[in-house]
Amino acid sequence: MGASVPVFLVLMLLCWLYMLRTIALWIGKTPVAGRETDRIMLQLNSGILALLVWIFLAALLLIASSKHVMPRQIGIIAWLAHPLSFAAAIAAIVVMYNPQLRWPAAIPAAAPILIGGYVMYAFFPPAQMIPLAKTGFAMWGVVLALSLAIVPEVVHFLDTAAENSGSIDATPGPKLDAWMAKQREKRRKEELEELRKSDDETKLYELEHLIRPDSPVLKEALEFMRHLPNRQADATLQLQGQSSFILHFLGDIDLKATPELCTAARGYLRRAVRERTTGFNSGPSTFVGVEFTEGLSGIRWISKNCGCDAELAQIEAYARAQQQDAPEVRKFLADLAAIKQDK
Repeated sequence: MGASVPVFLVLMLLCWLYMLRTIALWIGKTPVAGRETDRIMLQLNSGILALLVWIFLAALLLIASSKHVMPRQIGIIAWLAHPLSFAAAIAAIVVMYNPQLRWPAAIPAAAPILIGGYVMYAFFPPAQMIPLAKTGFAMWGVVLALSLAIVPEVVHFLDTAAENSGSIDATPGPKLDAWMAKQREKRRKEELEELRKSDDETKLYELEHLIRPDSPVLKEALEFMRHLPNRQADATLQLQGQSSFILHFLGDIDLKATPELCTAARGYLRRAVRERTTGFNSGPSTFVGVEFTEGLSGIRWISKNCGCDAELAQIEAYARAQQQDAPEVRKFLADLAAIKQDK
């Protein structure tokens, strides 16, 4: 077997794990209005890592073929199915721009393990309790089934994109207003349907895209969250996990200021400042960070219910180290001063 197979296998697994990590950062999350490019860049990173994964898989298949450890007919199938599975993985990453679509993640998650596992199986004859040909046909059958399953989602994605990009006069007026109203109503119906399918086991993070400021079902989503039986423990876990979105509605879902929640909340604020001050910094900035500016209502709730004078002082010191003449920095400092007076 030599050293090349283990090396390529390890490289493939490292890229695979990193790819899954990057997908976890954006899957199921609605792109922030006006910042859709950020979401696209995250998906692009996942796509680049998927490319590396499939390159290393191709290297493994090439070695297996050249050393004749893989049956010839399986080798032929491999060079047809391998690029198809890569195209399916990229398509899966693209169509998951729709936050309600999550199952396609199974393609980039499962296919590399199946292919890589088969190559390793081929190199270890003592472990081959099932003939290589039968195992190969079964493995590539599963990979092809996964790859073809994405086709309907791609068709739907393209149809939706074409519909949403249909020609419409962008000039303000009745036509544009009617089109915008239609799109918002369509989104409202889709998100209300998603809300209806939720139950008491739903986690707070699963509803993140429904409580954005521009959400047409914001009121209904918050009301639903107020009745989730595990919202207290879930909110504590989100704060301990440094999830910034929880600050958007911390004071809107009937949470109790328990010692556990308050400890987690103060810890979140301290870590948020530390991450900002110890991260890459090229000098004073014109902003203080979305975790602070978009989380002001949550910071206000923490200040009023938990007490966080030390943490507020740290946040203020960090904000004052930024460009004081920047509008966002000035506004944030004014809002922070109001929070401190509100206590």
